[in-house]
Amino acid sequence: MQRYHWFWVIWVPLLLIGLMLSGCQSNSTPSASTNKAQETVPEEFPSTIGLGTFPTGGSSYMVATGVAKVLSDRSPIKVIVKPSAGPVAFNPLLESGELGLGIESGNDIAWSYNSGPGYEKPYKNMRVLVSGHGNPTVTLSVRLDSGISSIKELKGKRVAGGYGGFVVGKQCVTATLESVGLTWNDVKEIPVADPSSAVRALQERRVDAAFGGQPIGSLNLEIDSATPLHALNFGDLPAEQADNPPIELVEVLRKYVPGASIYRQHKEGFLKSDSTAINFVSWLAASSKLSADAAYEITKSVYENDKELQPLHDLLKEWRQETMFDSEQPAPYHEGAVRFWKEKGLWTPEAEENQKRLLGQ
Repeated sequence: MQRYHWFWVIWVPLLLIGLMLSGCQSNSTPSASTNKAQETVPEEFPSTIGLGTFPTGGSSYMVATGVAKVLSDRSPIKVIVKPSAGPVAFNPLLESGELGLGIESGNDIAWSYNSGPGYEKPYKNMRVLVSGHGNPTVTLSVRLDSGISSIKELKGKRVAGGYGGFVVGKQCVTATLESVGLTWNDVKEIPVADPSSAVRALQERRVDAAFGGQPIGSLNLEIDSATPLHALNFGDLPAEQADNPPIELVEVLRKYVPGASIYRQHKEGFLKSDSTAINFVSWLAASSKLSADAAYEITKSVYENDKELQPLHDLLKEWRQETMFDSEQPAPYHEGAVRFWKEKGLWTPEAEENQKRLLGQ
């Protein structure tokens, strides 16, 4: 009996103390990093999301890089830029859910959603989150040493066409030719894959004219420094008349690029003087297969961190809170984005009507 007495006196208290210490450790406060992971990365959030965009070197790629940086820094999701030939190449991946995000023109979004130009079938999983930047666009450029000063002079010349991954580019050039009474039958179409390939072909004299794109585009600036470029005016309309263009020119442009506008582009980038250019809007698009919580968080992060986006590229200066919501969406808003815009009090009856119409198509 005495032996068992000492067992209870000595070992049982030690066992109790050990159990208490073990319990304290298991119930102790997790590290800050553990808390952050638990609080900021819910299970429904993917750890990484791909962001589709155009090839490296262009303004669109730089915009995508800026958006990816801010989202990776300010949201629980790491965003990776995925360059490609353009929306025709990456929109099928948005449709399947293999890609979560894309930055592209509202026209490409609408065409892909409704099986418009360049898209053989409708991509009904296309959604939008945020309205982004306008695209100040020179529709056609030539070499400065070509002697070509007007679009009419392109008759019989070699013009870059095709733009397999960039439907809006082909549509812009088609409208530009028609703006002076020409068609593709009046020129020699030289197929190219994308705007970067087109301007390279122009530099190498394989074409006489190519889609001009944005005057501040890094590739345009690079080529202009070695081989000076010249921008042709849309409709051969003098730049001083571009702020009040003839209605027939506006109708030709919108026949091919709905919603686009003609305006006076002031001298900047590779432009040697003011030019008659066009403008259309790009959006941050998403796959409907992206979770509602992830879409909500991405929309919220872009909106709340617009001041961090704006210094990253000239086009990102237009990503401002006051212009990020547009009730004339080219495809339905993602349900997560709808939740956010309603919370901000920005969702309108017009947006609701358009949402129902688009979802019913």
